[in-house]
Amino acid sequence: MADISLAAAGKMRLLESNRQSTCVAGEDLTAGDAVRLIPSGNGAGRVVKAQADTDANARVFGIATRSVKAGMPVTVLMEGVLDGYDFGTRDFGGTLFLSNTAGRIADAAGTVSKKLGYILAVPVTRVGQSYDRALYVQIDAP
Repeated sequence: MADISLAAAGKMRLLESNRQSTCVAGEDLTAGDAVRLIPSGNGAGRVVKAQADTDANARVFGIATRSVKAGMPVTVLMEGVLDGYDFGTRDFGGTLFLSNTAGRIADAAGTVSKKLGYILAVPVTRVGQSYDRALYVQIDAP
């Protein structure tokens, strides 16, 4: 399993949003972090980094669309298209998963298998160039 990073740290573009929510960050978040909601207790209703190490931590709510400090509002994408990840030469249509590393996405399932979306082909701006790779986020209800 290999974690997938943003091509430029903290930099991404929201290309399309079908479902999103504005939440409060329960910890410092970086654009592109997979997040989960804290269900109860201290910090309930805030979002923190998700990871695939346990069922509770793998209840992904969406992907943070920008970097924020704890206590600040953040838009979380549950379905749509994000650009800015470094997919290298991974195949279009390849499924992406939650990583065992907090907040990260990966090209293979972690301890708890949680699909986050797949690699989508998006047109580039110059005529005659090949398609670029973007993340199609499709988070199912936890």
